[in-house]
Amino acid sequence: MLTLQFSLLGIIDYSPAFAQTVDNGIDLVDMHTHPLRVNVGETFIVGATAVNNSPTSIFFHGLCESPLSVQFDANVKIQSGVACQGFSIVELKSGESAVITGPASGTTYLASSAGSTNAKVVFSYSLPDEEKKAITKSIEFSIFEQDNSETRPVELGLPFELKINQARLVESENLRIEFVDVTEDSRCPSDVVCVWQGQATALFEATLGNDDVYTFELTIGSGDNTKSIGQYSVALDSLQPYPKSTEKIEPSDYVAEITVKKISSKAVLVKAASEDLRGLVAGWNLEKGKGGAVLYVQDFKPPGQIFLQFDAAQAKCIEFECMDGAITRVSDDSFKTGEQVHIEAGDTLSLTIGDRKYVMDVVGIKTKPWDTNTVSLKEGERSGPLLVTKIYPDHVEGLNFLDYPVAREEGFPITLNVGDKASNGCTISLTLVRIDGDKAIFTQWIDYNRPCPICHHN
Repeated sequence: MLTLQFSLLGIIDYSPAFAQTVDNGIDLVDMHTHPLRVNVGETFIVGATAVNNSPTSIFFHGLCESPLSVQFDANVKIQSGVACQGFSIVELKSGESAVITGPASGTTYLASSAGSTNAKVVFSYSLPDEEKKAITKSIEFSIFEQDNSETRPVELGLPFELKINQARLVESENLRIEFVDVTEDSRCPSDVVCVWQGQATALFEATLGNDDVYTFELTIGSGDNTKSIGQYSVALDSLQPYPKSTEKIEPSDYVAEITVKKISSKAVLVKAASEDLRGLVAGWNLEKGKGGAVLYVQDFKPPGQIFLQFDAAQAKCIEFECMDGAITRVSDDSFKTGEQVHIEAGDTLSLTIGDRKYVMDVVGIKTKPWDTNTVSLKEGERSGPLLVTKIYPDHVEGLNFLDYPVAREEGFPITLNVGDKASNGCTISLTLVRIDGDKAIFTQWIDYNRPCPICHHN
């Protein structure tokens, strides 16, 4: 897909007057609003995927302009404002597709009232000979009254419930979680005997801050009930009601219980330096509740090394790695036993001891993650790199799928005894901790410091 950028407007006229024809080979698919749930008083955009199955390239506006124009039959106000002064001509070659959105810069779609809304979406483009074309499609969506439950914030680490099209805000993290839909519910009804227990998959949308949007699925019954969103984990704890053969579950009946946690490392070792501190090495283990630091301090007389030991506990902080504690031992009288210690480490390190604060540049940092979740697998179930094929009283057989050093679609046979590990070769590993009847129980480790290179085997 080729993009040519210009700084002037109006070279090509894409008037809605051309929106009455549909050309073979050009289509709009996956039309939707963003966010998926539109509430009264909110602004939104319309997105779609343009598909070119024609034998020639097509061209359309991009950058500050949009190839999409939308007309709404009700409940939406189209507002105008200041627009940016630039655009691009995008070439969509034969066989290619592109995600496009509207409105253009300077135009806003505002949901003004609740109700069902029909939108006529026009995609305008031109052919290589500059002939102007357009196709028109319609979508229907609902605009909802503001859900007051969303204004009730939830806390990290505490479970909360959501119904479809309902959202809650983790206020301390500016993280919004919305329950969008149930895309699958093949769970065996409680009043029926089944060969397979089945599974249920729920679709969620998470918005972190004002910009980062994640759409993801969580599945009950497959071991894949937890996903990472930035530095957070979102777990689907339950999905109610459970199916019965004699009852139909309506979408409005579903209630998902989820828990959001911040992913922090179990153990951290960090080196930092600044003008105030010529050198510092600090480390802590939150699982053991202990930490220590060695400081080389210039602003004390005489300069020298100071050794600290302190308790270590989880803390709320801005940086990715942090801890709170209190000094338990110190090598001299520069600091006192019992003084509070707070450390935050990311691109910089902030060390606060009592009423003294030091800010340093991080030279190096190593982390050891927590067991982010426990995974329970039956025969035929897969989580990440491992598919369990057979469970014995003392060991498990399965297929191990690698992403590194070469990503492969086929798994290779593996036998696991308690304590053995299956890994994708980089980020994810599963360690067998016990066998409980027809279930194999694993701890899952996710090491975000070891991302998988993108490398595939043909």
